[in-house]
Amino acid sequence: MSIIATVKEGKIVLPPGVAWPSGTRVRIEAVEEAGPTLWEAMKDFDGMAEDMPADLAANLDHYSSYSRFYASEAAETLSNYLREHTKK
Repeated sequence: MSIIATVKEGKIVLPPGVAWPSGTRVRIEAVEEAGPTLWEAMKDFDGMAEDMPADLAANLDHYSSYSRFYASEAAETLSNYLREHTKK
């Protein structure tokens, strides 16, 4: 079983609902704070493109091959952002 716990005042504090018995052997490894989720990184773009096809999300590959996908300024901004911030 794997959990994320917190160190407070030098002691490991287990999350609510986790009750491991005293003496349980554990492996401790510091984890870096997670970066923003995809939603957090992209939320400023939510609702920007008002003139996109209703099925854009389901058919993005299809539409991205046509210039009309880049017709609106919002779609072009989103496309540029994705190009710069995603791995190929």
